Amino acid sequence: MQGDKCSDYFIFLLLTGTRRGEALALTRADVDFDKKVICINKTLSGGTIGTTKTVKSVRKIPMLNQLEPILEKYKNIQPEERVFNFTEKIIEKHFYNICKRANIEGVSLHSFRHTFASKCFEIGIPALQIKEWLGHKDVNTTEQIYIHLLETTNKKYLNIANNSNFLCTQFATQNSKLA
Repeated sequence: MQGDKCSDYFIFLLLTGTRRGEALALTRADVDFDKKVICINKTLSGGTIGTTKTVKSVRKIPMLNQLEPILEKYKNIQPEERVFNFTEKIIEKHFYNICKRANIEGVSLHSFRHTFASKCFEIGIPALQIKEWLGHKDVNTTEQIYIHLLETTNKKYLNIANNSNFLCTQFATQNSKLA
């Protein structure tokens, strides 16, 4: 992705979990650098800016520290100007060319959204918070569709389990019931 003219857009998707049309509709006025918040309130679809997918999709999401230097590049554009001034077709073309060069198959732009949710869960962010950031109505959607247990997540929880003393916990539980 490095050096691609759409790389800032792809990184934005990865660090926010926004839908591709939400990111394409983002204007400078939607980014609050003082509060480090991004307001998602519209989407670009078929070349037209309109309302978000659902009412719950209108939301404020945090500007992660890693995202701030990327958005800083757009700090001086006009408030009504789109941050990522690309067409949907250009974005798709660049994404699939990058995937082809990297021999990556079976992914789409929506994969960034899944990756964001999975990485958030991996580092310990509760599903309920991830749900809010993704703009889901129901946490079950977030848990059952968007959060995928990564190998590193599996190892993290296995490590926690291995460092717990299940036998002592079991014994203590049985003894407390007897008392």
